[in-house]
Amino acid sequence: AQTLLRCVESIVRSRTGVEKYAEVVSATTMALFSVNPSLIASFYTFLLTHWPRGFSEKTVALIGFIENLLAASPPLYLTPFLKPVALQLFKRICRELLGSQLEISKRAAYFLQNYYIRNNYIAMDESISDVVKRTLTKGSGDGTERSSVVDHWNEVVASTCEKTFD
Repeated sequence: AQTLLRCVESIVRSRTGVEKYAEVVSATTMALFSVNPSLIASFYTFLLTHWPRGFSEKTVALIGFIENLLAASPPLYLTPFLKPVALQLFKRICRELLGSQLEISKRAAYFLQNYYIRNNYIAMDESISDVVKRTLTKGSGDGTERSSVVDHWNEVVASTCEKTFD
């Protein structure tokens, strides 16, 4: 299982692996998690550590990949040692939502719009809910100049979030 996970990680790390093979990689990763749940935390930590920088189709594909994984598995916050990982994932997605790259911001908005994610993560976990609410109303809150999503420069991103979280 460890070796197979390393193969999945190399596909994620490659230049176009996630975009081309998202469905296969998602299915393989879910199968690995069901065989060996102890790999979950290290895999999500790997994703956060190797997050693409700047605009890339890979970032958009990676957000979709994470959405598929989270929507197909029990909520991570239910397991105490996975709760910090889930929180870091949502912080990263919220940072991308506030970013200047339109396609990435739109994909992050659609991620947060996912029914399963809204009902099983945002609505059920207070710390994740606080991160998302802060992003939507006050901005990042991390000392940077980013404003809230309501004030996002792109109307599609702002209206998508406003409709979803009114």
